[in-house]
Amino acid sequence: MRIDNTAPSSTVSSAGCYDSGWSGVITGTASDSGSGASLVEITLRRQSDGNYYNGTSWQQTPVWLAASGTTSWTYAIPTQGGTYTVESRATDGIGHQQTAYGQSTFTYDPVPPQSSVATAGCFTQGTWPNAIMGSASDARSGVASVQISIQRASDSLYYNGTSWSPAVTWLSVTGTTSWARPFAPTVETRYTVRSRATDNCGNVQSVLGESSFAYDATPPQSSVATSGYYNAATWPGAITGSASDGQSDVAAVEVTLRRASDNLYFNGSTWTAAAQWLSASGTTSWALSFQPTVETGYLVNSRATDSCGNVQQVYGTGTFI
Repeated sequence: MRIDNTAPSSTVSSAGCYDSGWSGVITGTASDSGSGASLVEITLRRQSDGNYYNGTSWQQTPVWLAASGTTSWTYAIPTQGGTYTVESRATDGIGHQQTAYGQSTFTYDPVPPQSSVATAGCFTQGTWPNAIMGSASDARSGVASVQISIQRASDSLYYNGTSWSPAVTWLSVTGTTSWARPFAPTVETRYTVRSRATDNCGNVQSVLGESSFAYDATPPQSSVATSGYYNAATWPGAITGSASDGQSDVAAVEVTLRRASDNLYFNGSTWTAAAQWLSASGTTSWALSFQPTVETGYLVNSRATDSCGNVQQVYGTGTFI
């Protein structure tokens, strides 16, 4: 005769975090040193609302559900994202029932995280923030990490952390929901940055975040075309010129106009002692309407500003009489 005075035990193996590839099966084990485990049951509690699974739907009171198997048991549940607490209890061959239940908590997160790149637009040496920045989010398990790739348009190469190569390289960043990667552009060109986030369940962002920015450290150039001698019949009605920028395009052109007879500057309507920069019409080809009223020489200076904010330092010049 064999006497069994010991209750069986069971444990829940499912724990941690599961991504979209999870089968939806909760697993565990059970044992009994006497008559052996004959039944394992579980309760499944959803943390979002505290409700329990009853086999088909969710309710407020606990329901013990029979698992498949004993020493190694399983229970399949609907795969719905969330965090769950599982308790297990085993019953042995003569009816002893586990009183100190097995317990575990796990999260099922089938939705990939999202990330975006905030660094965009146009930068000069003075405005570059010294890092590429962005953000990421994950509604269920949280963001575990973010990586970025940096590609430059001038040769389509990717930055690998120290140099540039043809192969795409994913670089780690600092931070998660708000992230940054130190970077210093050395070539004046446009850069495309792509980001991908991984959440704490292992889901990887599939639709990448993407942004681009231009780095332009060289000021634009402008020149004055109007020069020489004019009379009332040959004056073209405007001062003209051209401008160019190798990277980010010309955004605006301004001119000063000084007359030699008294060294005064035109302010758009009258003449004053202070230099006045006047906005020209056009960019790569520009013009400033002007009608001379005094027979004298005129000195024109031009300066261009590019789309990144660089301002021409050595002005274009022209003189006419």
